[in-house]
Amino acid sequence: MEARFRIDYLIRCQNKHKDLLSQKFRKIHQHKANRASLTDDILTAWRSLFPEHKTRLDNFQKAIDYRNWLAHGRYWLPKLTPHINGADYLTIYLLTDDILTNIVLMEA
Repeated sequence: MEARFRIDYLIRCQNKHKDLLSQKFRKIHQHKANRASLTDDILTAWRSLFPEHKTRLDNFQKAIDYRNWLAHGRYWLPKLTPHINGADYLTIYLLTDDILTNIVLMEA
């Protein structure tokens, strides 16, 4: 999912789509290019323009935070509880399926 959102960001920037999200992404790209933060830039732009997907995107962010916490050896204390309810394979799969079903991402 992380890669899908990043690819969507790059495609919208490179193809110069006219929608508001693409315009917002191009502004981010002018300052950060390919170093745009998934959580701070890309997902924040999605949340601001598509509030109907806020819950999905918030759950995705929690899953990313949990993955980062696990992947980096759990050597820091997370700001929030480092899990989404029952963060197991099935939960992550269902979250991913929900996002891919309801959020339109550009195809490569």
